Amino acid sequence: MILTDEMLLAAFRYRETMLWEDLDDGNLFAFRLSDGETGYCCVMGNAGEHISLGFYRGDHGFASYLKSINMRMMPDMEMMETALSFDCINCDFMNSADTQELSKEDKARIREFAKANGFKIRRPKGWPDFTRRTPYKVPSSIIEERDALDITEALNAAVAVAERIQSEEDCFFLEEALGACGFDDNREYPSRKGGKAVPYLIPQEDGTYEWSTTTLPAMPEDTFPKPEYENQITANQLKGLTHNGTLRCRAVHIPSPVKDDKTGTLYYPMILLCVAGGVHSMFPVMSPASVETAPEKLLHEFASILLGAKKCPAVIEVADERTKALLGDFCKKTGIKLKTVKHLPEVDEALEFMMAFM
Repeated sequence: MILTDEMLLAAFRYRETMLWEDLDDGNLFAFRLSDGETGYCCVMGNAGEHISLGFYRGDHGFASYLKSINMRMMPDMEMMETALSFDCINCDFMNSADTQELSKEDKARIREFAKANGFKIRRPKGWPDFTRRTPYKVPSSIIEERDALDITEALNAAVAVAERIQSEEDCFFLEEALGACGFDDNREYPSRKGGKAVPYLIPQEDGTYEWSTTTLPAMPEDTFPKPEYENQITANQLKGLTHNGTLRCRAVHIPSPVKDDKTGTLYYPMILLCVAGGVHSMFPVMSPASVETAPEKLLHEFASILLGAKKCPAVIEVADERTKALLGDFCKKTGIKLKTVKHLPEVDEALEFMMAFM
């Protein structure tokens, strides 16, 4: 775990600004990171429940923010899958009992730092708690130097935003001050199409910021692993079986983490849920490794099950791009027709049934 003095100083300075009283989670701002990339920040806490600064690195990271604000209308399973894909860093402010990543030693250090630097750990929600969210991995403390630097720079930029808003003394209303700083005073959320103008802070050598504006990026197209199925012997064996019936499949991550034997990190595994008929004819295929790093291993497991049963479907139906990408080459080489349909209610029902026991 990395917890530097610079991180703590920036976090306590940010907590003192109470910027969330002026901005809500639709009032985004951007800034230039020290490596030249653009960082995007979301201030949370305007509703009084979750005080946090969310940081998103580049266009790819910002997609996590866009996904988060569009989750409300998603079905439960889509919402879960989306949440597991987030790529961001949060500096949350918590009550002592609610901190997720802080040990007793960490809390002692934070307490000593606050005292030595003239800060109070305010109530409620005064403890800084840094969380790194990486796609399909269990959220963790910060362990990478780049991440520690990124969130420090984000917090410092947020302090500068708070000071700029407070300095707009000629503005009688808050919305006027926000408009003068480059924010949308109508407080409209960004769209997936991108293009909304937001403040853009460029750090200077003397510690100040040059203020400009930039436009928010659009939601990029999701890309999914397209593994090649390279076991030609097994492919030929499957191709030689009688092909019969339809198998309906969906690749989905499950919220039951497992440990990577090589790295020791906890990740959320993907299963290929297969349904031949109704909910009682389902079988899940699980990979022994993360699909994000070794997607071909899930195909090997799938092939072993089909060979063991001495059955091969004539058609596999899928309803999403992730599963289509996963099975594309496999189906081509085993002689299975891959068909895309709009909905797979049998798979949805089976997935809900399975998740109820997890």
